[in-house]
Amino acid sequence: SHKAKLFDTIEKRLERHPTTKVILYTPSAARAEWTLKEAAYDVLDRVGTAGKYSIRTIVGDEGIMMKYDVIEAFSKSLDEPHPSGKVQMVIGTEAVDCGISSNYCRTAMRDGPPASLVQIVQQMGRVARCHLPDEVNDIY
Repeated sequence: SHKAKLFDTIEKRLERHPTTKVILYTPSAARAEWTLKEAAYDVLDRVGTAGKYSIRTIVGDEGIMMKYDVIEAFSKSLDEPHPSGKVQMVIGTEAVDCGISSNYCRTAMRDGPPASLVQIVQQMGRVARCHLPDEVNDIY
């Protein structure tokens, strides 16, 4: 299934680079908060980072301060402390597009098609900021 392939790819990335960060885009807020988040925690469990790092969602209906907190935590290295914990993966809708960036994010993936070409360009810009071109991949 598409979901199995998606998380298989994420798992392989995290096995190779255990401290990399991942953004997973989905068109559905409910899917982000339930189905995908559960599968993502299973992946962290298998690669041995569950309990050490967390997964957060940004779907647009939370307040601006909640979104800011997730973005702030995601932008930090996994070695840096943050009051919200160490966020390794963000799963979200187009609400993730603006404002989120991290020098430690090497993977952006999509669960479903983007709404527009502009959206996919915006999402591609969320990664590749770590200046390691041979290690950076956008997967859509």
